[in-house]
Amino acid sequence: MRAGVKSKVKIMPWSLLQQTPETETLDLYRAIIEGAPAMLWLGDDIGKCVFLNRRQREFWGVDIDDLARFDWGRTLHPDDRDALAEPFSRAMRDRTPMDVEARYRRADGVYRRLHTSAAPRFNEDGRFVGMVCVNIDVTEQRATESDLRAAKDALALATAASDLGWGTWNLSTGRTEWDARGRELMDLDEDERDGNDWFARVPREDREIITEAVARSGRDLRPFNVTFRLRRKTGTERRIHASGTTETTPDGTATRATGLVRDITEEWREKQFQRLIIRELNHRMKNLLGLVNALVSQTTTEGRSATEYRTALRGRLDALAASSRLSVDADADALDLHGLASSILAPIRADRPDAVAMEGGPLRLPIHNGRMIGLALHELATNAAKYGALSVPDGKVSLSWRTESRDGRDCLVLTWQEEGGPKVAAPGSRGFGTRLLEHVISEDPGASADLAFAESGLRYRLVLPLD
Repeated sequence: MRAGVKSKVKIMPWSLLQQTPETETLDLYRAIIEGAPAMLWLGDDIGKCVFLNRRQREFWGVDIDDLARFDWGRTLHPDDRDALAEPFSRAMRDRTPMDVEARYRRADGVYRRLHTSAAPRFNEDGRFVGMVCVNIDVTEQRATESDLRAAKDALALATAASDLGWGTWNLSTGRTEWDARGRELMDLDEDERDGNDWFARVPREDREIITEAVARSGRDLRPFNVTFRLRRKTGTERRIHASGTTETTPDGTATRATGLVRDITEEWREKQFQRLIIRELNHRMKNLLGLVNALVSQTTTEGRSATEYRTALRGRLDALAASSRLSVDADADALDLHGLASSILAPIRADRPDAVAMEGGPLRLPIHNGRMIGLALHELATNAAKYGALSVPDGKVSLSWRTESRDGRDCLVLTWQEEGGPKVAAPGSRGFGTRLLEHVISEDPGASADLAFAESGLRYRLVLPLD
């Protein structure tokens, strides 16, 4: 007998069914089919219904005696005819199973979405005689799925607008799921679902912080809030804040973490900068009188009246104040390096325009980089005016900058070179100004600073990634 051919069932194949009240096989099968909670039907070899069980007849409002005149196609929603025609024709032509969904008009006139699963049936001679089918009403299920998709889309829009990403982390399997913004923040491709894909790029000490925060959230049944560093595939480091909830087993073992992630790198830098500014202000207060004295002594009285001298001195002090404001300005999106340097050095160059030579093309600096460089230049200029090359008439400073690519990143290379000043010697101890130039300014990954106390003059070289 060929595959797919079914012989007539003459005896009940399951002994358990023999215990039912029905004594005849046909009566038994009729009871099963008519009492089934699903809608069942048989179609002939041209697709016409030749049998509907009770649930299906009630759905369409068809009397069993009117079945010969019933055309199920008339109940099909007009907008679904084309979508159903192709898979139905193919299944009938190729004698293959079919799974399809469409909307049908119920007896009360309401359209319901039915999922149809159909399989070909053959007689004992192997001839195709039609389809045996089951219909399942999936209207509410699809509506719920649609609502979930809408909610998910709304969440995606909301998180995108708020710069938030959403994700889940199965702590048992390690599998993660992220929305588009979450993948972008965590630097993941579409097919990267293993938690190790991002967790391995978190510094070890921060991994422990994450693990403990998630575990504590499960134990205490409270949301977690954790900040950690994440190394992107390009090598840059970002600060990520994650907040959410943890699901646990009855014994308190964390099984799944769900929450939101946000890139707080710029916020973290801003806080660090504010802390730095407080320390810098304290430092500047100590240096301010010395710098003012240096400006006063360098503002010549020769050939000037008292009014002219006062005007010149006031101009230098105003320039000093302007340079201080510019070096910590947080209002702009970017700072022009030439303008920044000119403003900071204006008090010194007022009487000695040739004392500082600047060389470098136009360059717009990200605000974070610009403010760091402003602090560095202000510290260098202050020290040069008080102790270095700019404290004597013949001393000079050359300031140059350029950009170059290092490890695939655009970097600023800035050099400050003094000459003609007093003999230079390294300080016996590192004060805040020295630490600022050597460490604080260059704390970003990929940055470096070199402060050399050569006898011929102080030299400072800063390399700073521009991202």
